Amino acid sequence: QERSEGNPLSLKLICQGLDQGTYRLEDITALPRDMEELYQKALAGMEAHSPEAIDLLSLLAASRDFVSVAMAAELMGTTEKRLDPTVSACMELLYEDPLTENLIDYQLFHESLREHLQDKQSREVNRWEERLSRWSTDWQRDGKPRHEAERLRYAMAYAVPHQVACRDRAQQAFLEKSLHKSSQWMASVKQSHEVRQRGE
Repeated sequence: QERSEGNPLSLKLICQGLDQGTYRLEDITALPRDMEELYQKALAGMEAHSPEAIDLLSLLAASRDFVSVAMAAELMGTTEKRLDPTVSACMELLYEDPLTENLIDYQLFHESLREHLQDKQSREVNRWEERLSRWSTDWQRDGKPRHEAERLRYAMAYAVPHQVACRDRAQQAFLEKSLHKSSQWMASVKQSHEVRQRGE
């Protein structure tokens, strides 16, 4: 309870670890120290089982809603059939939308996992945010919708939030670069002023 930080996903992962023999009853020392360590272990295991697992989880970390297997396959440039083993490898970290009975769609099981991926896999998550922005914006071609029902709904609902997030990140990167250049320039000016004073 102390190490799980009240996170329901930790209970799910620890029960699975007990079932698979990763943990033993009454062996507290074997338990992960915190959620970060638990996530790292889970992600390492998934990546070893399926190299595309982190890619799929990064896509889900960048998404704003449930993502269907069909939509994920389209974005990842593969087929649903080929993506099935990857989805199966990630299943313990996923939550299926209970409101869509005829559609297989998932999101990450817990918000703390999204935060973990955004921190530890930031480059991949940001890359997916940009791809989702382009994909969502390009929802219409020649006056006709480009995507099918649930994908069209996602594209129309989240094109702007994805664009705004990408723009804000680009502006932040630009500002950080400008501040870095300014501080370097100020340092060189200060140094040259000091050198000039010494010379005088």
